[in-house]
Order: sequence, then structure tokens, then C-alpha cells
Amino acid sequence: SKALQKALPVHWVHVPKCGSSFINTVIHLPTVCDDTIPADLVVDNSMGPRFLSEFRSLYDLDAACPGLVSTRFGHNGIEGVGYSEHKGHFMIMLRQPEQRLVSAYLDMFYSSTFFGEEP
Repeated sequence: SKALQKALPVHWVHVPKCGSSFINTVIHLPTVCDDTIPADLVVDNSMGPRFLSEFRSLYDLDAACPGLVSTRFGHNGIEGVGYSEHKGHFMIMLRQPEQRLVSAYLDMFYSSTFFGEEP
């Protein structure tokens, strides 16, 4: 669509506990990534607890996804990435604050078990 083409390249703002799986929507938008990224690829926990990092290690995202401004996927605010320069290109997924708290609580137990620590 014209609106999507105007928004390219996309800059995903990754808010903690607000759906890391949103990357699947972003990478499968037309022209964001090329056919190096399989059309049926789902980036999720099946890639391990650090699935975004694993996704980056499996693919050369800088080359395969020219429609993405950044392929680092960190939890950086928009001021640190040049808001004025990228204005109109940001995409964000948000959820209810209560749901973020539940997700953080559950993640604390999952992560501590994974790393062999007490929560």
C-alpha cells in the first residue's frame, strides 16, 4: 500500500513485555524483508529463550531486511535512535499495563529457572 511504502523503512520500537512476537508482523510486511526470510517463518520461543537474538544469528538481517531501520531489537527509547530523523517510521505494539505486569512476573520465574537462579 502507499501508506506502508511511505512508512518505509520501518523502525520497530520494542517495549519490554509488549509482545516480542510483533516482529513477525513487521518482518512479513511487503518489502520490509526479502525472500531470504521464509514466508512461513515464525520467530518465537521455539528458537529458545532469547529468540530475537537467535533470529538475528540465523539471518543477515541488515541485508535481508532493507525495510527495517534497525535489526538490533533492543529496548531503546525513540530519543536514543533519532526521533526527528525517523519520525513517521516508528511501529510499536502496546498492551494493557496490567498485562505487562503479569508478563514480567511470569518471565521472572521462567528466566530464573532457565539461568538456575532463585526469582
